[in-house]
Amino acid sequence: MRYQKNDIDADDAINRSFLKLVDKIESYNQQKSFHSWFSTVIVNTNLDLLRKEKRNRDQHLYVETYFETSDDKIFEDDLEINFDQILHFIRTLSSTGQSVFNLYCIDGYSHKEIANKLSISEGNSKWHLSNARKKIQLQLKEFKLKQKQAV
Repeated sequence: MRYQKNDIDADDAINRSFLKLVDKIESYNQQKSFHSWFSTVIVNTNLDLLRKEKRNRDQHLYVETYFETSDDKIFEDDLEINFDQILHFIRTLSSTGQSVFNLYCIDGYSHKEIANKLSISEGNSKWHLSNARKKIQLQLKEFKLKQKQAV
């Protein structure tokens, strides 16, 4: 759900992930965690689908500039927000922005690893993360204002 724009695409990604699981089960090393292995299959399947979508749209982003984001304090405030609302914020990002945000902030990948997985430069990965954070922070501020007005 975190990598795809809608439920239909997310369902497709899960189905493809399970298909890969069945097809590649012989490559599973029983010495390692099954959950970790299958999580990697899910992430890679989503990334493959996003790369395919990117190629189909013939969309090319070559941004080498990284802008610092200094306004992380929004996460420190008391804010009543649920998972679906956060997921909605993530889904409003571009495909690459979603992928970089998820891989870096949630899955714990480095910018170098993200760059390799998405076939972009490290600088481009950093830019997408910065841009995604700015957009999510803006959405959180707007959400917080609406929440205060409702009270």
